[in-house]
Amino acid sequence: MRIRTLTTSAAAVTVALGTVAAVVVTQSGVEGSAAPVAATAKKPAAPNDFNGDGRVDVAAGAPDGSRGDFVTVVHGGPKGADPARRQVVEGRPGSGERLVSADFDRDGYADLVVGRRGGGHSIVYGGAKGLTARTAELPGPAEENAVAADFDGNGVPDLATVSSGFHSDFLYVYANPGAKPGQPVRLRNNNVPDNDDGAPQLPGFGTEVHLAAGDFNGDRRTDLAAVVSRLGDGMVGNSWIDLRLGTPKGLGAVRSFPQHYRDKPEALPVAAGDVNGDGRADLVSLLAADHQKPTSTAVSVRLGLPGGFAKPRHHKGTGLTSVAVGDVNRDGRADVAVGAGAATVGGKRGAGSVVVLYGAKGGLTSTGAQKVHQDSKGVPGTGEKGDRFGGAVTFADVNGNGRLDLVVGVPGEDKGEGRLYVFPGTGRVLTVKGVQNIGTTALGIAGRGAALGGVLSR
Repeated sequence: MRIRTLTTSAAAVTVALGTVAAVVVTQSGVEGSAAPVAATAKKPAAPNDFNGDGRVDVAAGAPDGSRGDFVTVVHGGPKGADPARRQVVEGRPGSGERLVSADFDRDGYADLVVGRRGGGHSIVYGGAKGLTARTAELPGPAEENAVAADFDGNGVPDLATVSSGFHSDFLYVYANPGAKPGQPVRLRNNNVPDNDDGAPQLPGFGTEVHLAAGDFNGDRRTDLAAVVSRLGDGMVGNSWIDLRLGTPKGLGAVRSFPQHYRDKPEALPVAAGDVNGDGRADLVSLLAADHQKPTSTAVSVRLGLPGGFAKPRHHKGTGLTSVAVGDVNRDGRADVAVGAGAATVGGKRGAGSVVVLYGAKGGLTSTGAQKVHQDSKGVPGTGEKGDRFGGAVTFADVNGNGRLDLVVGVPGEDKGEGRLYVFPGTGRVLTVKGVQNIGTTALGIAGRGAALGGVLSR
């Protein structure tokens, strides 16, 4: 891999690391070059804190850019996301399709896993001034989904990946990848029988898999849930959950929980968090009304139990496209932001909106829910057809005040240029006071068809 780091003074440093296509890290508002491998830090950085300053940065992928595929990073600052301090990571075609972050080498700077359409992931390592020219290509097969978590409890994050389509019958786990990832451990996914005809599920045939990590059984170890959906033209949807518990030796044996939603395969994003405050993570996922339609009509919550999961509870919605989990009001219960990027708002199809549902003792509740869109009072801009407000959502403490802010992507804004909104957290509820509205011009990527906000790092 040949990597070039550009600074604001237009100086360049080129580092040859192989022969594959280049990744270029362009930095604005900071000076820097390729960073050496740092010693292990006393306190690893939180995910997406690439410069280790205690503020979460916002990474947005542009896998369909009209002038190259890339990732844009907006660094967090005392007043929120700071467009003047940004980076652009140029990659190979399809780069930025998936973004996952953790401090894999435990040097006090978060790293970014950049996934490509069609499979393949690279780790871009963080440093004192943000993402650096130091990278590592994951040596395993072409993966399509990924999640980072410490499955063996040794204090070092692992990376779990899985492919979709014809190769989704295996899970690949990179144990403690650090600065030089080795070959992954391959674990076979379960094949759950179809209740309609008794025939075994065909492994890898038209399937899609989404991953979420959390302590679902309350043993203080991180577990992995893989929500598997069988898809295919003319086929009835079939969905189940493969649960692997964390152990001192890594992920344990798989246990499956068949769902068999006849017309509701769960082929959309999932997340995990303790919504009822009982010390166990709960699984939050989106349900599709039809396996051939790309949006969903309900949020499904399965409370974690010592033996697995409780029966799902559904919260209806329309045009749902994204989900994020975090404790917004700091009451010890996780809250859920649901992006409805395909929803019709004010008669404008696909204008989009976001709803925040708050956690409660009995689980997720609609009591006190907040709904926001571009036509909401105090929100800058105007909703238009196809804006897709809420195309992606994530919680992040971008100003480092200990309160979660809500980052909302609007990938259809400005004829596909896209836009980011950051709603400040108050420690109680979200507010529109001081909301940030960041476009591609401010980030120096105007005219590239970035669809900014369609993919956000988690």
